[in-house]
Amino acid sequence: MILEPGVLPIRFVALVALCYWRHQREKFVRDLFHSRTDLLIVPYQFFQEQVLIAKSIDLLGNPVYSVSCERARGVVWTGRLISLFSIRFEDTAIMSQADVTAERPKPRRPLTLGAGAIVVHEGRVLLVRNIHGLTRGRYLLPAGRINPGELPDQAAMRETFEETSLRVEIEGLMGVRIWVLDDGEHNYFFMFRARLLSPASELRPNLDEIDDARFFTREEMQALTVEETWSGAIAIALKALDPGASMWPNYAGLSDTSGVDTPERWRIWM
Repeated sequence: MILEPGVLPIRFVALVALCYWRHQREKFVRDLFHSRTDLLIVPYQFFQEQVLIAKSIDLLGNPVYSVSCERARGVVWTGRLISLFSIRFEDTAIMSQADVTAERPKPRRPLTLGAGAIVVHEGRVLLVRNIHGLTRGRYLLPAGRINPGELPDQAAMRETFEETSLRVEIEGLMGVRIWVLDDGEHNYFFMFRARLLSPASELRPNLDEIDDARFFTREEMQALTVEETWSGAIAIALKALDPGASMWPNYAGLSDTSGVDTPERWRIWM
């Protein structure tokens, strides 16, 4: 193979420059960790900026190092120390100064809506035990996701019928739960007090979704453990048993003077 004049010297110079850069970077890290401190903020001329290296311990007791440094225009670049003598910065970790400690993955959906019914009958509240997902094995309100084009109270009635074969009528809104998930998704859950229309004897659990459904007294709900339910569901159920509890009815009659011609597609609870 014949090389053009000057090709080998250029490659050789580039290789020497790369080795020198790695040597300088590794020397910086070796010198830095001689102090054995857990949090270091040091100016470093080679990076032309201030570098922060934080040390933590993982579940196996091994040291874990993270690196961040300020750059132009007020943004922060973060990376990780992949070994004691190697720092790698990643473009995907660029974020604003305000969010440097709170980076999250992009949510699949920015917003999700759900609804449930607090069905009160003869001083008891209907709870169902789910068999899927995060709620598996817990007694909670009959509930589910709101479908496109569906209003929250309609979803609560539909889900109650699908899970228990009981038809109910919504009386008013008793509470709203908001949950910001780890990926940043906002989940809103509407909880409605409902009156039973079907005979209680028609209760039939939908075994594709739940494995039990029954009416609980106040004492029975309070006896459930943290492994059997969630405190938010019990709190709203106990509120519904209180005769003086606040409840927001729907003022559907205001729709025609609020620019909406069809009150069936409009709600204002207050």
